[in-house]
Amino acid sequence: MSAGRGGDKALARGDARQQLALDDGFSFGIGAFETIAFYGRRPVLLDAHLCRLRAALEALGISPERCPSVRDVLREVAQQALDDGVAKVMVSETNVVWQFRENHYTEQQRRDGLRLVFGSLTRNETSPLVRHKTLACAESILERRRVQTLGFDDSLLLNSKGEVCETTSSNVFLVTSTGRIKTPALCCGLLPGTLRTWVIGRRLAEECRLSAEDLLEASALFVTNAVMGVMPVASLESQLYASNRTVDALSREYRVYIDTL
Repeated sequence: MSAGRGGDKALARGDARQQLALDDGFSFGIGAFETIAFYGRRPVLLDAHLCRLRAALEALGISPERCPSVRDVLREVAQQALDDGVAKVMVSETNVVWQFRENHYTEQQRRDGLRLVFGSLTRNETSPLVRHKTLACAESILERRRVQTLGFDDSLLLNSKGEVCETTSSNVFLVTSTGRIKTPALCCGLLPGTLRTWVIGRRLAEECRLSAEDLLEASALFVTNAVMGVMPVASLESQLYASNRTVDALSREYRVYIDTL
């Protein structure tokens, strides 16, 4: 294992043969990652993931020329992957590392929906990193683990102004009584999810500032990320949400999109 900021580039496999250079990604979390769903060995929304990764690397002062290396990694992943699963690609100044695992979201969760609770963590909408998927994500992981011990699936986060942002791991959408779809604007401090962009493009979802009351008064909520897809929300705090035709139709539409890749 080589050490130092200028260590040799490492292209590490998702197994025990990994070799890492001790750069600023390892030492300080200055790096980025993408989590990409594979169905039938085909990556979903790959170009969107690579575009977001490039933006994150540029923001962190890491050469975006790493992205061609990521494409090579994903070709290798596709050759060795199970039919369905999740590839996580982590990039720092001198490392490109990948892992492949099963998709842990279950069909029962898709039927029953997720249970959310307002979190104790506040998103800093002024942070230059809040829009990027960086390696320094411990606070979100610890917050999600905290609420899971309380019987919830994830934590719904607000920013310093009390505006809705996202959960610790997904973007959030609401459906109004008239079937309109709304989601927090990026200026509120959240990750521009690849599937969030897909939903906005398909359903003309409105990006706006939302309050906690807006979510509690909505007809339905759903959350999205590249791994879970479109997931209904069963409850937020004590507020229960019934099955919703708009959410169900969007979930089916996404499944059709995946099948046609």
